[in-house]
Amino acid sequence: MNTAGLGFEPANFLCDKAFQLLVAGYIALVHKYVTSILSEESFVMPDVAASQVSTGDTTDSVQQSLKSYCQHLIKDELTIKLYSTVQKIQKKVSATITEGGIKMLFPRFPGSHLKLNNPGLEFSKAICKVLSLDENIRDEVERLRRDLLKLVGVSEFASEAEWKDPCMSYILSEVLYFFKIICKHCHECRDIDLCRDHSIFCETEAMTIWRCPGCGGEYDLKEIECLLLQDLNKLMVTFCLQDLRCIKCQEVFVANSTEALRP
Repeated sequence: MNTAGLGFEPANFLCDKAFQLLVAGYIALVHKYVTSILSEESFVMPDVAASQVSTGDTTDSVQQSLKSYCQHLIKDELTIKLYSTVQKIQKKVSATITEGGIKMLFPRFPGSHLKLNNPGLEFSKAICKVLSLDENIRDEVERLRRDLLKLVGVSEFASEAEWKDPCMSYILSEVLYFFKIICKHCHECRDIDLCRDHSIFCETEAMTIWRCPGCGGEYDLKEIECLLLQDLNKLMVTFCLQDLRCIKCQEVFVANSTEALRP
């Protein structure tokens, strides 16, 4: 499971591991339930006359059953686990603050752009954001989010209660429309997100070595630097050629063009 956003949490709080266990557990239980429903339907259907079965009614009943099960998981299982997890994180936060502060514990990556200082808050926002993607449980997740925010001492209407992606994105393939980074060892063709791609953030080697996730071969950094320079030059040209607009009326400033066209 790719949890790049949780990589911005302090490592010693184990937020990433808890996030993966809770979300993966929810997905696994839902998948198991759907599989059991489909197997039961396939077993029952042959014994029922086709004229007596409404496909629409069957689909609606399955969806309603799945929705009820998902809501049950959130209310009776996941909510209790999340309360316990956030409380443990908050206890560690209190201990860390007494030992000399917590702000310096948040890792900084090339894409970091937010000032993070509360692991429990960031964990709560991230997991509620992911769970809210399931339309079946959005109301339950909203109530869960409100309760978790109370545990960390943040109002649900506060600006810091809104989830924001802690990692900016910069995909290198945008330099040229038909160009992607190609490994010279295994010839794998892929995009590289310079802010989000964890495969280039090597903790055991010098940061000047970027390796292909497919074969482990080194990328040609000089080639990548040339692509970055091309992109920078493209941005500079675009900026110089842009139309100047008035902030108030949004009209294009035409004095430069009229001066050039004046006989």
